[in-house]
Amino acid sequence: MTKLVYDTDNSGVVDNSELLAGQAGSYYLDRANHTGSLAITDITNLQTVLNTKLEASDISNKADVATTLAGYGITDGMTAVQIADAIEAAKTAVKNDVTG
Repeated sequence: MTKLVYDTDNSGVVDNSELLAGQAGSYYLDRANHTGSLAITDITNLQTVLNTKLEASDISNKADVATTLAGYGITDGMTAVQIADAIEAAKTAVKNDVTG
């Protein structure tokens, strides 16, 4: 490459010396312009966070040990009596709407 290519005004300073391939440094720091891949160790604390997640076997075994809604961590589910009462109320409402 000749000097005329990178110092077009012959000032002794490389033209666009703050640019790389016509892009400012911030372009290459923007994740949207990233190509390639990163090692898991390149992302701070990623492995630590992933280690706290449930294993697939933990999830699949949940159905084997939980026998109640509370066993699944559900604390606000309707009781059987509440469900039966709601069904009866709905049936009565429909019957009243039909027979007027």
